[in-house]
Amino acid sequence: MSLTSHASAATTNVPRTRRPLWRHPNLLILIAAACGALVGWLDPKTGADSRVLADAFIGLVKMVIGPIIFLFISTGIAQVGDLRKVGRIGLKALIYFEVMTAMALCLGFVVGDVLRPGAGVAPPSGGLSGELAKYAAAPLTSSFGSVFFKIIPENFVGPFLHGDMLQILFIAVVFGIALVVSGEKGRPVTQALENLTTVFFKFTSIVMTFAPLGVFGAIGFTVGKFGLVTLIALGKLVLTAYFSMVLFVVIAFAIVCKLAGIRLLPILRYVRGELLLALATSSSESALPSLAVKLEQLGVGRAVVGLVLPTSYSFNLTGVALTMPLSVLFIEQVYGLHLSWTQQATIFGVMLLTSKGAAGVTGAAFVTLAGTVAATGLLPLQGLVLLLAVDRFMSEARAVINVIGNVIATIVVGKWEGEFDEATSLRVLAADKALR
Repeated sequence: MSLTSHASAATTNVPRTRRPLWRHPNLLILIAAACGALVGWLDPKTGADSRVLADAFIGLVKMVIGPIIFLFISTGIAQVGDLRKVGRIGLKALIYFEVMTAMALCLGFVVGDVLRPGAGVAPPSGGLSGELAKYAAAPLTSSFGSVFFKIIPENFVGPFLHGDMLQILFIAVVFGIALVVSGEKGRPVTQALENLTTVFFKFTSIVMTFAPLGVFGAIGFTVGKFGLVTLIALGKLVLTAYFSMVLFVVIAFAIVCKLAGIRLLPILRYVRGELLLALATSSSESALPSLAVKLEQLGVGRAVVGLVLPTSYSFNLTGVALTMPLSVLFIEQVYGLHLSWTQQATIFGVMLLTSKGAAGVTGAAFVTLAGTVAATGLLPLQGLVLLLAVDRFMSEARAVINVIGNVIATIVVGKWEGEFDEATSLRVLAADKALR
């Protein structure tokens, strides 16, 4: 029996009661965020030091993500039992990812050219700091070949130790295929993995009880280290980034949902807890385990959730794709330069590749941005100093948009494949609205 079946049975047999307000995880996260901001404001040093709580929580989440991805994908493929269908799901997902990434990059360039967030900002003085030089020197994806060859791991255990999501995905797909071709002999292994999946999701629910502590540390660190002065000084860039993301949601995502025959607002309401967690921790990866459960409960097939959701965390980072053009144009405008349409098209092509290499953890997008700027050779690297100062603020919105994009991608591909139960979806969304 799948996790959805267990969840459905529980929903049927257990009376629906409202959870006491003081125990609601969303409220606890909001309280933790407010307390973290207060501590960071009153005592910046203590606030900055509280980052250890955020890092510890993210570490706990990353600890379970690898096994969950492996279990979810391998058992999902085994349940489908049709390798042609698995390949079809993967191909449709990759096409969708590339189209949405291109749309996000285009919108980022248009908004950056029109609103010009870098106009009037003074260029930074001095050379590259040691931290910035480290970012700029980070290895950069240069071709589709390098992306896909990087997926193949050197051994079975290494990807789980290093948290390499793409390599874990590769192992899970191959292992799932092996379960299918093993036939009857593979069924006991599949059943054992199903049972192990249930245990890991229980483990994840225990980890998520520490989310308020992680949020407290993340917000305390942000306010304590950067304060509000930096945000005000570079507020136009931050507001431009937020505006472009809101615009992408109300236009691009709304159109996609309309074409797919699904309603955007109820879905956003359904995953509001995960969106809040991503916003507070600046990490879309922190929401992955609970999203996997919620999407299957929503009526999306296990194979689709297992294949599309983890893959989208590397290939469908629309939040990253939106802010990368804005950041590049910001540097251009700060230094009073002018990138021709040809040069912008060149950067667009580079970003189609480099945006795939940003992981779902805080700071990875800046590494990708720095590598992109260094690779093009069209802009001064010193401009990254200003971006480094406000990247934390933009990363919060980036994480939210990444989560929204990944949820919608999973549902849309599920509908394309006939692996989306409309009746279950309507029932779950209605129950969720009633419990608000």
